Amino acid sequence: MFFREKSGAVSWLLVCLGNPGIKYKNTRHNVGFHAADALEKRCGAKFDRLKCRALTGSVTLGGEKVLVMKPQTMMNLSGQAVQEAARFYKVPPERVLVICDDVSLSVGHMRLRTGGSAGGHNGLKDIIQRLGSSDFPRIKIGV
Repeated sequence: MFFREKSGAVSWLLVCLGNPGIKYKNTRHNVGFHAADALEKRCGAKFDRLKCRALTGSVTLGGEKVLVMKPQTMMNLSGQAVQEAARFYKVPPERVLVICDDVSLSVGHMRLRTGGSAGGHNGLKDIIQRLGSSDFPRIKIGV
């Protein structure tokens, strides 16, 4: 499991990528937002705060506080929100888990990567650039 016992401070950032606005609500790029919505229903992560350019909510998983983020920048600028939150909460890149779409995977299939390139995904590219590291886990969902 990704999560270890720790109290109080945010231990992980769970970054669920998508584009804000009703225009993009049901597009394939918003699969990360849909994952966040499912987590909200299942775990009670209410996205009721706008912080670090993202709608945020927190949950406790495995005894650790996880800040769930839905960046409100456009997808290609997602790194702005991630960088701000990582700095504010002092979360290192290896504790930033990103959920995003992947056009190279079959629809509905998922792949966990612990690091690597952006693979042509501009949102991941911006996050890598702004964190200064590609060593963060990501869950890619086929669209």
